[in-house]
Amino acid sequence: MKILFQNTIPFYKRLALIFCMFTVTRLVFLLINLTYFPDFELAILFHGLRFDLVAIVYLFMPFLLIHLIPVRNNTARWRTLLLSVFFQIGLHLSLLANYIDTIYFNFTFKRSTADVFLLASTGNDAIRLIPQFLKDFWYMIIVYLVSVFLFTKLYFKIKERSLIFTLTPLNWAFKSAGLLIGLSFFLIGARGGLQLRPLNMADTSKYASGSNTAVLVNTPFSILLTLQNPGVDKVSYFKSSQLEKLYTPIQKINGSGSFEGRNVVVIILESFGEEYVGFLSGKKTYTPFLDSLFNHSYVFRNNRANGLKSIEALPSILSGLPSLNNTPFILSPYSSNQIESLPYRLKEKGYNTSFFHAGETGTMGFDAFCKSVGIDDYYGLEDYPDRKKDFDGSWGIYDEHYLQYFARKLNSFEQPFFSSVFTLSSHHPYSIPIKYQGVFDQGNLNVHETIGYTDMALKKFFFKVKNESWFKNSIFILTADHPAQSEFLFYKKDNGRYKVPLAFYIPNSTLKGESDKLAKQADIPSTVLGMIGDTSEVLNFGNDLFSSNEGIVLNYKNSNYIIHNQSNVLVFNGRSPVGYYAEEDSLWQTNLLDSIVSDAAYFKLLNKGKAYLQQYNNRLISNQLIQR
Repeated sequence: MKILFQNTIPFYKRLALIFCMFTVTRLVFLLINLTYFPDFELAILFHGLRFDLVAIVYLFMPFLLIHLIPVRNNTARWRTLLLSVFFQIGLHLSLLANYIDTIYFNFTFKRSTADVFLLASTGNDAIRLIPQFLKDFWYMIIVYLVSVFLFTKLYFKIKERSLIFTLTPLNWAFKSAGLLIGLSFFLIGARGGLQLRPLNMADTSKYASGSNTAVLVNTPFSILLTLQNPGVDKVSYFKSSQLEKLYTPIQKINGSGSFEGRNVVVIILESFGEEYVGFLSGKKTYTPFLDSLFNHSYVFRNNRANGLKSIEALPSILSGLPSLNNTPFILSPYSSNQIESLPYRLKEKGYNTSFFHAGETGTMGFDAFCKSVGIDDYYGLEDYPDRKKDFDGSWGIYDEHYLQYFARKLNSFEQPFFSSVFTLSSHHPYSIPIKYQGVFDQGNLNVHETIGYTDMALKKFFFKVKNESWFKNSIFILTADHPAQSEFLFYKKDNGRYKVPLAFYIPNSTLKGESDKLAKQADIPSTVLGMIGDTSEVLNFGNDLFSSNEGIVLNYKNSNYIIHNQSNVLVFNGRSPVGYYAEEDSLWQTNLLDSIVSDAAYFKLLNKGKAYLQQYNNRLISNQLIQR
């Protein structure tokens, strides 16, 4: 009996080794991305073990079970081989997921979820970019290989004592009891504890602030959790009669119609965070042309993206549908839902509609989505006439060449038209033509030089079209899909991380100025419809920015909803608030939840945010995103 007990010690040592491996990957993640976690606390490393347990049970299940299944000879060659194989499988999967995300976090600012597989299988971009990522982040390959070597070596140092198992009733009962206890442990571990509900992302708020969630959890946990639930959950915070009073996405457009019949041109700038635009940030500028253009535009200074990925931008900008789920709408089970859109509305008014993206057709499902929202003509990489000459080697056509092509196509369109272009040069690997290398300010981040290049390409675009007949009869909307790398603390934290430009430029118009009104990408459809004189009802989750309606912005990150109004911001995990801050508290240093007794503004924001979320989730589930 004593020998049987002693022989369980190697099992616990190996289990401890696996926990140690997850902690090492967490430390590597933290060290490489340290500037994004200025308020990190050491206790997070301890609490993270609970989230590691869930991932370990799933990834190492065969390895753990083999230790517990009764066998006659515990050091039999077949058993030793199986243990080694399943340990290596779990080890490689864990290290790859966590180390890849260590780099990918710098682009998405959150742990990857199950949609990463859908995204990788949409188009050929992922395969084409792998060599570039390996080149740019070679040091992570070394970290990965060293980790594999180290933990494999430590694993083989933990040896089991040879034991020939005699099938006596007592021994059999002891081993069977151990198996049952082990299976119970796995069940508890897979749930993350003995609590009523299995551990999920909402539980992270108990152990870390929203900005530190990415350190608390691990990537396998995040992916496994979202594999189980790629959709949204139906919520019932309010009865239907109360719900409609608090918030409804059905709105009557009562715009001035001052620009009726104008062409609509939407320019979506890849990764153009507010931080890079001196006109908006008040810091060093990398966009001298945009700064000058904004002096002749109407600019919304308090604008936020509705997501942190390019694939999340189009539903927001074209259809007023924000991203409030782990899976982007284009890849979600709801992608076949009927939804209203700005292009459809404009088509009804006689506009021809088009969309331009210099990447390969099929990239992120843009072409299929555009078709579903009323865009007749989609122009991708294959449609560009000199694609071999002007290809950037990674994504598509350099912005300077592509925006000139876009200008030529606009010149050929019959008016009125709606057209949108999505730039791409200011995306990793941040490639610009050789002749421009060293021309633009390289700043302190890799993205800075490409921001300057795209800004120059924009200048050349406007210079080319400014004398065309359609130019003076157009509304130009300039925004970005999401921010990218950040240099300053405010833009690294969740309050500033979503901030992107939004400006309306109308040649020879008196519509110039600035507004601090709360704005978001999803406001673009309703705002444009108001500008061109639409007086019908629309169904979207945006707001006409030139109306007197009070706006609201919801962002979603790691199962937390960040809810803004003009004065305050509330962090809500779907069940209860976890943070409440004054809007001017830009770094979220004072959580006002602790001092709230009966704050009417707080309850108004909470209820409106919950109503917004209920309308969003339940309408997605029931396919009620158009008026029937």
